[in-house]
Amino acid sequence: MANYNTALHRKFALAARRCTAERNRQPGTGSTAPQAEKDDVETQFEMGQAFSQGKYGLATNCGEAVKWWRQAAEQNLAAAQSTLGVCFERGEGLAKYELEACKWHLLAAAQGDNKAKRTESLLELLLSPQELAEGQRRTQNWLGRARKTK
Repeated sequence: MANYNTALHRKFALAARRCTAERNRQPGTGSTAPQAEKDDVETQFEMGQAFSQGKYGLATNCGEAVKWWRQAAEQNLAAAQSTLGVCFERGEGLAKYELEACKWHLLAAAQGDNKAKRTESLLELLLSPQELAEGQRRTQNWLGRARKTK
């Protein structure tokens, strides 16, 4: 397990260095596009965590964190969907939008994410029946689009 964690840490650190290089790149010097954009969803999720928490030497940047979490969430990673739901719920890194928060929490809860399941219960208490229905409609629309792209 220790070797796996060490390998994972190296992979994320490498992705973070690539992001830092991209951020510091001078215009006209060629692209060093972050490899994480092409990597697996776990790397994208971890990049969101890195920007959110200032890990691997990156400056804290909520907007950049949301960008990475959204990439992972759109590829159906439950943890990223739940995290993105929290961002919409609190307005962290993007505009506060309860219906989008509801959609992302419902998507994560449908995959068994326990945190999202608890939030889903709270949403049922906080949102009006119309808002909850709209959140469910958005969830179904997203699932329909996701099935079509597979």
